[in-house]
Amino acid sequence: MAVWKRYNGKRIKGEGPKGKGTWIIEFRLRGHYVKQAIPEARTRAEAEQAQTKIKRDIFDDKYNRAAGNKDFTEFVDEVFVPWAKASKRSWQDDEERARPLKEFFSGKRLRDITPMLIEQFKQQRLKTKTLHKRDRSPATVNRELQVLSKVLSMAYDNGLVETNPMRRVHKLREASARERYLTDEEEKNSSQSSSADALISARSSS
Repeated sequence: MAVWKRYNGKRIKGEGPKGKGTWIIEFRLRGHYVKQAIPEARTRAEAEQAQTKIKRDIFDDKYNRAAGNKDFTEFVDEVFVPWAKASKRSWQDDEERARPLKEFFSGKRLRDITPMLIEQFKQQRLKTKTLHKRDRSPATVNRELQVLSKVLSMAYDNGLVETNPMRRVHKLREASARERYLTDEEEKNSSQSSSADALISARSSS
């Protein structure tokens, strides 16, 4: 076990590129396995200081073991959504796509999410109808899976999971442009446009 640095998703030797990468602490002590990202640490010494504090908390019975068992829904609401709001203009789309994820994985810890469970989510979403009672498109499900992958990637970067299970999950094959279904977003926009056109037409004829 050691203090090491991760850069571009891989463990690297030494300090790596200056100012880039994330320090990781990893050790076992008194029945606790701790693997945690220390994004605030700029040097190995600072990461080691964080490790020393956690070890001290374990000895003093103050360590919150549940921190490694973060609830999926809480992580989405407390970490992913605030990040999306600060980083993306399309954050509302991501927040909307996260809703079915939170419903399906409700009550699950981040570490409970497996490739098999994600496959179950895929198949269930394909079988459920849209708000307009149409078949849900593979493209819509794939976009939801992209959000799930980002959530799990962030959990991995923060040392809350050992790996991102989405790496072992294949996306759905999307239909060609001629035969594809509308995505949920396109259905919503189409419905809004139709309502607007109808209103304009009614005003013009009156």
